[in-house]
Amino acid sequence: MTTTSSSESNQQSMMTMIDSNLESSIFWQHIIALDVQYNSSRYFCTYMKILYIKRRNQLFRELSKQPLNSFRKQYLRLRHTILSNCYQQQQQQQKKHVRNNSDSSFLSFIYDDLRSYSGAVNCVKFANSNKSLICFASDDHTLSICQLTPLPATILFVLREHQAPVTAFEWSQSNDLIVSCSLDSTINLWSTMNGRCLRRFKDPQKCSILTCTFLPTNNNMIFTGNQNGIVNILNLSTGIYSKNSVNICDGGHIVSMCFESKGQLLWCGDSKGFISTFRFEMETCKLLLVNKVIIVPGCPITSLSSSSSTIIGYDMNQNLLLANCACNAVVLFRTGIDNKLEFLKCFPIKHQNSKLKIKITGSEDTCIYFYHYQPPDLNTKTPAISRCVNKLQGHSATVLDVRFNHDESLLASADSKGSIIIWKRNNNSSVSKNF
Repeated sequence: MTTTSSSESNQQSMMTMIDSNLESSIFWQHIIALDVQYNSSRYFCTYMKILYIKRRNQLFRELSKQPLNSFRKQYLRLRHTILSNCYQQQQQQQKKHVRNNSDSSFLSFIYDDLRSYSGAVNCVKFANSNKSLICFASDDHTLSICQLTPLPATILFVLREHQAPVTAFEWSQSNDLIVSCSLDSTINLWSTMNGRCLRRFKDPQKCSILTCTFLPTNNNMIFTGNQNGIVNILNLSTGIYSKNSVNICDGGHIVSMCFESKGQLLWCGDSKGFISTFRFEMETCKLLLVNKVIIVPGCPITSLSSSSSTIIGYDMNQNLLLANCACNAVVLFRTGIDNKLEFLKCFPIKHQNSKLKIKITGSEDTCIYFYHYQPPDLNTKTPAISRCVNKLQGHSATVLDVRFNHDESLLASADSKGSIIIWKRNNNSSVSKNF
């Protein structure tokens, strides 16, 4: 009886400690959110903004391990009152011209607080049609599958088979599989049910693989782009690469690729600044080149993202392609006649690092930018309008990847120091799609 009572007492103590740590962590996250909200008003020097948030993160990482007391809870209320009195009027004046900071609440966790690692987080993606299941890949040769809710966020599996940095990965349509590629020249197929590596394939050219994706309509087909500028097609049913590989970049690398939703068109971005459009023939397993466009010679196309048209004024059957280019720009295209790409708009951002992978827009100035685009009106002869409508601040290093979940209630961002921030939509805001 004494042993049983002691065991129950230990379990209760452990649960109390976990609840206390969780409460402390969430409390300090609210303070960081408050700091981010007023950071742009307090400092006009970008370097000082970054330095301040970085230092606050370091301090709170240690303080979050300590239990809360009544004085700490009063600190949040007092700090909110002081910052509001000092900078609220200034922020309102800024919002009349341009919305340059987020007023949202957000949930955040730091990658290296969850497990031991070293290296940047190169890629982060939510599972298909799932609000809280997420995976991220790192330079430490691993992938991690994480469940964000309920709090605290939980690492379900750490996938450890690659022998070099993981460059990209993709979820299958049913979320039961993940395919990943690495600088170790391998493609790995993982089960998301148990975290096991099901199959492992070597690159036919025995060189580093920089990007990979499933065929949307048939997840038995995997497409990869390697450091030799070659697109390979792998059939999972047979475990054999197709002989119909395509060399699209002599002396360059394939650094990004994506399919349109029906799986008929494949876009590939390379290190020389070209975007190649292919039509895929399932019967012959061939890629037929439709056209190639170049943004800026020598500037890599570091990320490609496709969706059906959601812009008022365009046919819903058209596809939109967002291309991130290392020339400090994000370029929006649409598919035109014969599936050829037509230029719509260029959005300037701040980055030069060719490893950047951006879908919304992230930047080397540690910020995340939101752009609004309105196409030209031919009836009223109104020109196209584009502008930056929001900016999120919270990272202390270059933002490498940014992703929404399927209903856009959460936004995940990752940086070069291995930190991941999960941003939560502010439902009380009157601004559409405001974070």
